[in-house]
Amino acid sequence: MRSILKYLAKNVLLKNFTSYKKIKSTDSFLSVSDFFPYRNDQFKTSFVLENSKAMFDAKECSIVAELVFFTSDGNECFRKSIKINKFDVSINLNDFRKDLDEFGGFFVTLKSPADFIPKFRGYTGFSEMKDKFYSYVHGNFGHLFRSNLSKNKSLAKISNKYFYYSPQVILNEKQEFFILNPYEEYLDIEFLKLSNTKLELIESKSVASFGSYIFRSFAQETDTLPIFRSKSPTLRAIIFEKCANGSFDIFHS
Repeated sequence: MRSILKYLAKNVLLKNFTSYKKIKSTDSFLSVSDFFPYRNDQFKTSFVLENSKAMFDAKECSIVAELVFFTSDGNECFRKSIKINKFDVSINLNDFRKDLDEFGGFFVTLKSPADFIPKFRGYTGFSEMKDKFYSYVHGNFGHLFRSNLSKNKSLAKISNKYFYYSPQVILNEKQEFFILNPYEEYLDIEFLKLSNTKLELIESKSVASFGSYIFRSFAQETDTLPIFRSKSPTLRAIIFEKCANGSFDIFHS
């Protein structure tokens, strides 16, 4: 009886709550990465990439990383190798405008040296075309990597149960909710609003693997909260919000 309970706890109960897959023996890789957003529309995107090896070693060193970009439909569209000699490097993604989609996501993989780096982290900054300053957010949960078979893969795992997530903002018509799908399968997302204790569906979308989508709010009611429903245990939106003075604010939900 004890062995049965142990099996159920390990393979059924815990499986519902874990956010990661088991690493397969065939998946040999040098690094994992957060999943980062970019915009190529009315926004400019800057990216600050940390030299994770230098951070771990506590001294400057040289590495070569590769940025792997995807369209909003999840198709790989561009790769760019970057040499980092210090603790970080700032990259203007607008230099690659013609190679990118209107918006999408990207991750970072190590090219050399052949030392394992547990996690690439960084920050994406966004600025409207007329502005000189950028607002930055860190990368989303993802754990994407490039396998030894030159395939883009992810350690992120979709649950078999639904999760509800509410960004701590009041809905208004000037908001955009940018969502990335870090999974190796389609992710069904429902965008709802909570008003007077009732949930109402605004829009639903099936986002492709490694794809992205922008939910645009048109709600004008007061005291109305946004709600997202999906089988992702770590769904987070990057919120772009127009301010009254004509500028914009950006923050992680």
